[in-house]
Amino acid sequence: MTITDDAIPMRRDRDGDLYPDIDAPDPHLHLCHRGWLAPAPDGTPVPCLICKPHLIRRHLRRYTDPATAERRRHLVRQALAAAARAPRAAG
Repeated sequence: MTITDDAIPMRRDRDGDLYPDIDAPDPHLHLCHRGWLAPAPDGTPVPCLICKPHLIRRHLRRYTDPATAERRRHLVRQALAAAARAPRAAG
């Protein structure tokens, strides 16, 4: 079996079966120079995520300010205290 440049990229699923990788980048559109794309308008360098996958930003939880976090903790504590005081149904 020979692999050519026009071969469809394949990926294995959890059972080990091959299926076409539709999320794979098109190798003909890979336009970087030593792992870097053209700079952003503000001049910051933009990494090529094909060459440098370790630079992909992970989606982190949204930052909440300390006052909001404290209010939420207070509401949770109130709900837990109210649940502890509520009479339990006989089961």
